[in-house]
Amino acid sequence: MNPTDVDLDERATRIYADYLAHLSSCPYCQRTDYCTVGDHVRRAWKAAQGAAARAHRK
Repeated sequence: MNPTDVDLDERATRIYADYLAHLSSCPYCQRTDYCTVGDHVRRAWKAAQGAAARAHRK
């Protein structure tokens, strides 16, 4: 079963919320612009955002 557009949008939103929570709680991210955890979460968010955008185009 393929995920629906709404499922993909919700997933991207949840990952984005996780990303923002990490940025606000990580002192390293607040001092620099790179952290391995922050980078990993950002990449996951961008991938989820891309999947949602592709699903909307279909």
